[in-house]
Amino acid sequence: MTTAANATIMNTIGVFVLARHGDKQGTYSNQLSYTATNVQLTALGQAQGFNLGARLQERYLKRTSSTYIAGVNPDLYVDGQALIRADLGDESSMIFDTALAITQGLWPATNSNNITLGDGTYVISPLQGYQYVPIQTVDPDNNLYLEGWTDCIEYNEMANEMNRLPDFLTRAQLNAAFLDSLSTYVGDRPTKYENIYDIWDYMNVNYVHDKAFFAAVPGAVIGQARDLANWYEFYTNGSPDPESILNIGGKTLTGEILNILNRVANKSDSLKFVLYAASYKPFLSFFQMTGVTSTHPELAGIVNYAAAMALELRQPINGTDLYVRFTFKNGTQDSDFMPYPMFGRKDGDFDIPLSTFNLAMRPYAISDTLSWCNACNTSLARNCDVYTQAAVADQLMNQIANQKSEQSHSISPAVGGVIGAIIALVLAAAILGLLALFGCVSFGRGASRKPPHRRNSSIPQIVVRMTKGKRDSADTESTIGIKANGAFEMMPDHISVLSRTPSIAPSLAHETKV
Repeated sequence: MTTAANATIMNTIGVFVLARHGDKQGTYSNQLSYTATNVQLTALGQAQGFNLGARLQERYLKRTSSTYIAGVNPDLYVDGQALIRADLGDESSMIFDTALAITQGLWPATNSNNITLGDGTYVISPLQGYQYVPIQTVDPDNNLYLEGWTDCIEYNEMANEMNRLPDFLTRAQLNAAFLDSLSTYVGDRPTKYENIYDIWDYMNVNYVHDKAFFAAVPGAVIGQARDLANWYEFYTNGSPDPESILNIGGKTLTGEILNILNRVANKSDSLKFVLYAASYKPFLSFFQMTGVTSTHPELAGIVNYAAAMALELRQPINGTDLYVRFTFKNGTQDSDFMPYPMFGRKDGDFDIPLSTFNLAMRPYAISDTLSWCNACNTSLARNCDVYTQAAVADQLMNQIANQKSEQSHSISPAVGGVIGAIIALVLAAAILGLLALFGCVSFGRGASRKPPHRRNSSIPQIVVRMTKGKRDSADTESTIGIKANGAFEMMPDHISVLSRTPSIAPSLAHETKV
């Protein structure tokens, strides 16, 4: 069924694109491991990225295209109109290099990239007008939206649980002989089903780049390994249940997508074109959260090199409502982006009101570090301890303020002084914790750089063990303290027991701009 919105001619207002890196190659020097060193984007991967960028340029930046985005300069990159980011995770530099290749296709060299100096000298940028497009790198230690699964305890436990489920055990048993036979090609490296992605990745890289390996391994073997890896990765990196922690990669990505689409929808914001480069994992979760693979199960697997999904924000020519359309291009396997329905809709019913998309995805989106810490049940990674303490401090001060208001007619000056002191100490602890997070202050003997993902014991910790006393300050009991460097200082209080459930605090993450 085709709705009225889908039958209407629409303008493309803006787009969010998620792209996977291109072809890679590395050195497998350890004969017992699939871990490669010196992993780099190959010339093939560069070409794949460039061709994807050229297709995006034709689709969104070419004035004659039906999906041309008005408000974006078609020839020159203009800061503020476009935003490019690349994951800086464990994939070496190949994701960043893919993003760079994509931008070369999006904004190719042009004589329009010139300047006339005050003395009349006319200068064209090097390489016949090469455009140096800025790319922001996204460090997963500071920003979670491209690698929500990293250091997530709950996700790791759930993914490991997959190895004990009946479906997994059945597949492992049915394919045991095939997996054992792969030792012919992978040597002494493990060939258990839980290693299937590493097995296929190793074989695929060598099949593409090693002439002897290509001659020795039948294509059918590569295909069967890919099929097994598709199933395993799809169901360990996502779930049809949007609440599942297996969707943590999609949840954090969704939080960022909603933010971007709402920026694009804002007429006062010049941002219209956004591209993020990442690994294959966020795709798998997002496909399942939006129901794309329930209608098109052929997409249920590892996306190809240089694959890209695009969420287009569209508007009827004679209307004001905004709609979201999902399109996808599976690397060089597809010649162009194709639309796919979301949320169980039928083919042809591609355009969903932005408000509906927001309502459907917002309950599952994670857009701040504290929410991620709670979902992953961790206090060690991504400075969760600091964010939690800041939230507790915020909640404590709100509770103090509320009780102070309720008791304003009967509170004694002595108790008022105690409350004021508690507020000052809690606020100071929160500020010191955040300063320590950003390296602006250190505690103890000498300053040292805190290793990633480890609790910094020098950060002041708010310790709350409270019992409610009588209104008379003489009957209150001292059970609040600030803990720093192992020392614990007690303070009198007149506060009821504080819940340990923290309120949501905005993320203080940042990107490094290149």
